[in-house]
Amino acid sequence: MASVMLAVSCVRVQEGMSSLPALPISWRTVETKAASPFPEDRTFISYAWFSLPDGETWSDGSNEPRLYIDGAEISYHDADGWHAGSPFFWPLEGTLSFFSYAPSDMPLAEADGGSGVSVTKDGVRLDNWNVLDGDNKPKNIDFMVADPAKDLTATGAAGGVPTLFRHTMTRVRVNIIDDGSSESKIKITSITLNDIYCTGSYAAGSWGSTSARSNLKNISLPLPTITTIGAGLRTDYVIMLPQNLLAVSDNEHDVNREAPSMTIIYSNPADSGTTTANIKFADWLGSSYWTAGHDITYTVTFGSSTDPIDFGAEVGDWTDIDGVTVSGK
Repeated sequence: MASVMLAVSCVRVQEGMSSLPALPISWRTVETKAASPFPEDRTFISYAWFSLPDGETWSDGSNEPRLYIDGAEISYHDADGWHAGSPFFWPLEGTLSFFSYAPSDMPLAEADGGSGVSVTKDGVRLDNWNVLDGDNKPKNIDFMVADPAKDLTATGAAGGVPTLFRHTMTRVRVNIIDDGSSESKIKITSITLNDIYCTGSYAAGSWGSTSARSNLKNISLPLPTITTIGAGLRTDYVIMLPQNLLAVSDNEHDVNREAPSMTIIYSNPADSGTTTANIKFADWLGSSYWTAGHDITYTVTFGSSTDPIDFGAEVGDWTDIDGVTVSGK
């Protein structure tokens, strides 16, 4: 039977646990020189599981980790850094393993298998997440998961529980420019992302299969108020699921899909009507995958009537919100 002594929250004392002495638990959001730190005006959710010392068991004979911190909201305090509103304390023996995610207002998974976050001793998962709202517009929720911080003690985490967040999704935007040689001002009518998987489940550090045809959507990007290119037109970012950008041919499982593409409809006052340009993402990017953490800008350049449109793309590091730089190479 466990005789281990633990120091816990001041309102929770369980089997084999003692509340004294009390060493409060704090969190430390990790940052790198190339990245921005986790914003101090935002919060995140953290869970912790307690593991007994080697050789110890609970009164029922098991030695499985037990929930120790049940989804505490962690916020920044000028005086003493990142911690929960009600304090939690380090165990005197044994270890704690921490799992954290952001944003803190992500919906929780329901028992009936609905969409939402759940956290177990094995990590963070997000089930049946749709990146679009009920109107088929991007939610643009930046779901981040911290690297697990496992088997920690008060001594080993003296500076706070290391909490290194990583983006789980891909961020995409479109940049449209005029090279100056066009004879009149081109106006963008619409920009649409085609054949995009929009629902998937995240677990064990990656997104599982999203290949159901019911997940395929065409997404209209919101345009700026002024849609004439002029000195340039740039859409806002949209946050998408990481996914393969190639066509899928699988009649047996009914998951056929055209290669994802972008359609741009535009008009030129010098001509009548509108013109449609369409190109496959894989042809632009030189890669067949939208990778988690990548910040992708697709650039469309309009020019003269003899060479009216040119396409390009670049992948950058998404570093404006988390504590880690995910390489775009």
